Amino acid sequence: MALKRLRGLSPSVTRKLFSATVAPVVDYASSVWMHARKASADRVLKRVQRVGGQAVVGCFKTVGATVAEAEANRPTTEERHLRKALRMWVDLHSVPNAHPLTQLIRRRTYKRFVSPMQRIAESAQGAPVEELEAIRPYVSAPWDTRLDIVDDVDDGVRAATQAQKTQGIRVATSASARNHLVGIGGASEGIDWTFNDNERCEYDRTVDTSTRIDAYAAALASIEVGLGMIVDAVYAGALLPQAHGQTIHVFTNNRAVLNTLRTPVIKSGQAIVGRILKHVRYLEGFSNHVVFAWAPVNPIFELGQRAKHLAQRSTDEGRVAQGRVKLSKRTVRNAQERLRRATSQLSTMFGESVRRIDAA
Repeated sequence: MALKRLRGLSPSVTRKLFSATVAPVVDYASSVWMHARKASADRVLKRVQRVGGQAVVGCFKTVGATVAEAEANRPTTEERHLRKALRMWVDLHSVPNAHPLTQLIRRRTYKRFVSPMQRIAESAQGAPVEELEAIRPYVSAPWDTRLDIVDDVDDGVRAATQAQKTQGIRVATSASARNHLVGIGGASEGIDWTFNDNERCEYDRTVDTSTRIDAYAAALASIEVGLGMIVDAVYAGALLPQAHGQTIHVFTNNRAVLNTLRTPVIKSGQAIVGRILKHVRYLEGFSNHVVFAWAPVNPIFELGQRAKHLAQRSTDEGRVAQGRVKLSKRTVRNAQERLRRATSQLSTMFGESVRRIDAA
C-alpha cells in the first residue's frame, strides 16, 4: 500500500521498488511451501500482485490480477517461485561432489509422497545440470598474494592512452558474441622471440555457441589463452633472456573480469581463474610480474583494436566451435527462462504501453 502512495515515479522505478522491497518478503522460503499453498494463500498473493500492478501502471482497483501483472510487465507469482526453485536446484548441482548437500539430489523418487524437492526437480526437468561447473568456496587461499589489478581510471580515452604508452610485454585480450557464436581473440607485443614468427603473437578461437557460454566467461578464457601463449614460449625456451624479468601487462575491455580476478571467491568461471593464477605463478618464477588492467576498444590503443578484430573474426559465419565448455549457473538459468517464455500462453498484447514507456 505504501508503494501506491508514491507519486511521480516512472513504471520502471516502481517495478524495481516492488521487486526489491515487496517480492522478497512475499516469496520468503517459497521453495518449501510453493507446492503446498492453499486457496486462501493464493488469494493473498493475487491481492499483492494486483496492488503492485496498480502501483506500476495506475490501473483501476477492480482490474484482475492477471491483467494487472501483464500490463505492469511483471512476472507472476508462479514465475517468481519457479525462478527461485530453479536457482536453488542449480546451486545444489554446482557444489562439489563431496559436499553434504549433494545427498539431497541423489535421493530416490516416490509416487505415494512427492516431496517438495522432488517437485522442484520435476519443474526443472530438462535443465542441463549435469554439465554445470563445480563452484568451490575459494580459488586461492586467503593468505596467498592477490593479483595486481589496475582499474583506477574511469575515462576510456585516458585508459586507452595509458595502455598505448605502457612499456614492456603487452597482451591485449578480447571476446565477441555474435552469429550465435562466442569467440576470443588476442595479440601480444614487446616479446623478444627467438624466431621471427608473427603468428605466435596472435590468436583467435571460436569457443562455443552463445547458448552455452557468455561474453564474460569468454573474456576470462581469452586472458587464460593470452597468458598461456607466453607460458608456452617460456617453457619451450622460445624467448630471449632479455624477456625474463620484464613486466607483463594484460589488458581486457571487460571490467567485470577484473573484479573477478581481484576477488576470486564463489563465482562462475573458477576453473578458468584457477588456470590464470597458475600461469601467473609460473611466470613469477622467472621474475616476470603480471599486471591486469582495463583498456576499452579505442583507436588510440592499437593492440586492443587488433585483439577485438581477431575476436570478431572468430565469430564470423561459417566458424565452428572447437569444443564444449562447462556451463555456468547463469547460462543454465537463462536457458530455462527462454524455454519458459517460448511455452508461455499469455498474449503479448498486454503490457505494450508500459514497455514503450520503459524504452523511451
